[in-house]
Amino acid sequence: MEEIATTSADMPAGPRDAVGHWNVFAKAVADVLGSGPSASRSTVLHALDACHRELNKVQPHHPPYERDPAETAARVAQASITLSLTIKAGHTADEPELERETEVERTTATRPEPDVEPETEPDSPAEPEPVLTTAGDPEAAAPEPDPMDRLAQRLGELCAEVGKKHTRHLRGWRHARSRARFGAAEPPEPAVAWNALHLALLRLPDADCRVWREKAAKTAQECLGGPLPAHEDPAVIVPALRGPEAQSGTDGPDFIAREVAVPLDLSDAEALKKAAAGARAEVLDWVGVVDVDALELDDLRLLWAARAGQALNLAEIDPELQAVNYPHRELVMLAEQRHQIAYRLALKTHLQGAAKAHREKQDDGSQLRSAHKLDGVLGGLLHWPTAAPGSWWWQWRREVSLILEPLARSVGHEVVFDQTSEWQKAELENCTTIKSGLGGERGLDERLVQWVFLTPLRRIGVAEPQTDFPGRVVRRPDPAGT
Repeated sequence: MEEIATTSADMPAGPRDAVGHWNVFAKAVADVLGSGPSASRSTVLHALDACHRELNKVQPHHPPYERDPAETAARVAQASITLSLTIKAGHTADEPELERETEVERTTATRPEPDVEPETEPDSPAEPEPVLTTAGDPEAAAPEPDPMDRLAQRLGELCAEVGKKHTRHLRGWRHARSRARFGAAEPPEPAVAWNALHLALLRLPDADCRVWREKAAKTAQECLGGPLPAHEDPAVIVPALRGPEAQSGTDGPDFIAREVAVPLDLSDAEALKKAAAGARAEVLDWVGVVDVDALELDDLRLLWAARAGQALNLAEIDPELQAVNYPHRELVMLAEQRHQIAYRLALKTHLQGAAKAHREKQDDGSQLRSAHKLDGVLGGLLHWPTAAPGSWWWQWRREVSLILEPLARSVGHEVVFDQTSEWQKAELENCTTIKSGLGGERGLDERLVQWVFLTPLRRIGVAEPQTDFPGRVVRRPDPAGT
């Protein structure tokens, strides 16, 4: 502590005050960690763990950290490692003490009093001894744990387990960031964890997503009772979670968390028109649609309205969601209001542009160029690190890409999306603007193309595939020195 205070002597007042407050905070935390096991001590360890997860988001080669001084990034890495060791030591220190307390309680509850004859007859069942509470009152019973508190704890543990197991796609994920989303200023803790968990699962391979959704449903049932929360409908990305009062039929809040549905499959006429009609009024206005039912099913404005409505909803409820900010090709967090406003403006501009080209019956090439620009805004939503191929998000991006298929074929091109996850460098060079891409995860086991944020289109029937509509992707960086 003294070293930090000394080296900050020449700092400006603001940073110097911050360092001073930090020293007081660090001393208080150290005193708590040095104390015996307690609920307060456990809370401090959980808070440090959340801080550690947030520090892990600092990746010097990823935006927005790539321009930070190397020394600063190294300091953050050192802080993260030290904090991790602190948390590990803190939890380890609790284990022997907790085991000893459990053994004392078990022994106290089972051993008989020395040299005392039992008062019951030999053939009579012995009366169970009262379990003493901490107050020493045998009549007092320990209070039942609150179901909501228990659920919050269990879901928090489940979030930590998911994040630890799936670091490739959830590195730096912090479920507490979901606070104040879904419209509630102060959502209950179980709702924060429930919503965040299910949104994070959308970034995992489908099989893993199903396993964790089932675990979350069983956890809720164990804590709250009642029926198992529905978790099988593929259109529902966040299942409804009913409160304990609603489960028991007594008065109380109906829902802890409400259902969120974002259907992927809009191939059915009814599903397509329902999704388009469910888009916000402003979206329908941007694409120039007054009456959804009056449109033919092959009118692309139905799909544009449906997916744009979904995009705006996802941008509002997912605090981890980012967007490609054109023309700079930088990633911005949509949890920040200014970036969300900018995204809405870009979506409005390109929806109107695509709708105008469609309404004026411009030539096929002009219509495709307008729709391709819109594809870049809709498909410019992504997570960092990127979601897994086969994940819900990968499927959503695929559906957006396929909107281009009819227009692409009218000018002799085809959508190439499914093939991108198996691409080699030749396909990348032929069908994308490499310099306009983004560098993703390194490693020989990583795919060359890790995400598509502007759909590549390829000429049909050409021996050497070329394109008039190159895409943009997140790609594996070349090895150093090449």
